[in-house]
Amino acid sequence: MFYNQKKLKMFSAGFTLIELLVVVLIIGILAAIALPQYNKAVAKTRAVEALILIRKIASARERYWLATDELPKYFNDLDITLNKEEKRFPGYNDQYAQMDISKDWYILMGSGEYSNYLTAYPKNNNSQLPYISWQRGVNKTFCVYGNQKALDLCKSLGAKETSPPTTNCGWGETMPCLAF
Repeated sequence: MFYNQKKLKMFSAGFTLIELLVVVLIIGILAAIALPQYNKAVAKTRAVEALILIRKIASARERYWLATDELPKYFNDLDITLNKEEKRFPGYNDQYAQMDISKDWYILMGSGEYSNYLTAYPKNNNSQLPYISWQRGVNKTFCVYGNQKALDLCKSLGAKETSPPTTNCGWGETMPCLAF
């Protein structure tokens, strides 16, 4: 049998199926390793945004209180620009103001008898994220967690154990928490 040299070269150019499968396998392994780390980084970034905004609003609330001798009922009463839409929380005698701050978080600000708390809550009851709560009476910010992933996120944000340990860190809920 005689083979045409041109035809033989034409068939040997390119990659074999095994080589392509190995490349796809390597890409899949890298993606499996990188994706969880990416998700952690995104969650931490959004939690940091919530923490910074909580502290910014807490400072503005205190300035409002010093100027008027009362606490604000609305985010719009504060001397800061939030560029977010404020909503009144349904029910509760108009004692809560709510503001969505990101795809994953919203802030709830109490007024009247609930005025000591300012809390960033995860949307859709996402238990993988902690609450971030500021208490006026103790002027502290807490990271309230319900599982190991939320605890790990709290620790990555720099939250530490309180001494003595406390479980009343926001809105009167009894949940474990760390302090900033």
